[in-house]
Amino acid sequence: MGSKSNYNYRTSSGNYRRIQHYDYSTTLNYLSLPVMVQYNILPQLYVEAGPEFGYLLGGKTKGDLTTIETTGNSITIDHTDHISKNISTSLFNRFNLGY
Repeated sequence: MGSKSNYNYRTSSGNYRRIQHYDYSTTLNYLSLPVMVQYNILPQLYVEAGPEFGYLLGGKTKGDLTTIETTGNSITIDHTDHISKNISTSLFNRFNLGY
């Protein structure tokens, strides 16, 4: 399971302006075990239902942070930081239950 996000953050004061652009993705790795029950209503018609149990194995966030700083009309500092880190499993529920 994963998600991808990006957003911009801008601040300015007088001649100083700072723009930050975040572009990152988060991936969570689960081990899932579905338990299905099948009920035959007719010989060719049946219904299936049951819960699914999941266990969080780990995850990772990676992406880029681009910062542009401008003072007046002359000085511009532009740099990109690459971010990659493991997600602490204590931040999320280790177990999940779905229907």
